[in-house]
Amino acid sequence: MEMLLDLTLSQFLAELASDKAVPGGGSASALAGAAAGSLVQMVARISLRQADSTELHSALAEAEELTAKLSALIQRDADAFAQVIQALRMSKGTPAERAERSRAIEAAYQGAAAVPLEVMEVAVRMLAIAEAVAEHCAASAISDVCVAGQLSWAAVQGAAYNVKINLPGIKDQAYVEAAQTRMEELLYAADQRKLNVEKCLCQRADAR
Repeated sequence: MEMLLDLTLSQFLAELASDKAVPGGGSASALAGAAAGSLVQMVARISLRQADSTELHSALAEAEELTAKLSALIQRDADAFAQVIQALRMSKGTPAERAERSRAIEAAYQGAAAVPLEVMEVAVRMLAIAEAVAEHCAASAISDVCVAGQLSWAAVQGAAYNVKINLPGIKDQAYVEAAQTRMEELLYAADQRKLNVEKCLCQRADAR
């Protein structure tokens, strides 16, 4: 199968619109985060043309790294859920086959929860970078970095749905509880970061 990042935008959207299980909401969430990272980079570069800034150089470097991670997670999320589908289709005719299928399903669901949880981790960090850029960017580009903030926040929210949907399939309750706790922490952090970016927009707009 062709890698999702190798598709044109129209091809990717067609894949997303098809009746196939993957790519789905997890990949779309990672894409939103990657788009946010690209916008953060754009704003940092535009702003650096006007004035040199250590903060913007640092933010640009990290945004590049995080965008690459989120771009890779687009494919990883699709692959992780494909593993769930494959595990569910395994033979269960004998006790040995049923045991092997059960192990495969457990591992697949853990992977399908772990990938969107990683999307959340990276997207929350992207929100922090968007906040830093919003504080130091050119006033003319503040709306763009705020869009990046909204996209990062959406990536966190969307990925959380994908964590939640996979947790019931996991038997390891310690894993489930740890994932649930971390998911809630990241959702809270995302809300706070988004508010901070929005405050920057209000402050910078009022100052113009």
